Amino acid sequence: MSASLRRSPLPTAAAVGQPAYVTTAVADILGTSPRSFRQWAADHAAAFTESPAGS
Repeated sequence: MSASLRRSPLPTAAAVGQPAYVTTAVADILGTSPRSFRQWAADHAAAFTESPAGS
């Protein structure tokens, strides 16, 4: 394990089943609520299914 991972509290907390530290930073900065990965994927599905231009 790298030294930076050993010093970070995140892997340790996740490893012992602690809940994630959640903030409102995205909503505060953007002025809108964050969207879920599911919503992002649905919004961008065409980018992963269309053939590249010129192919």
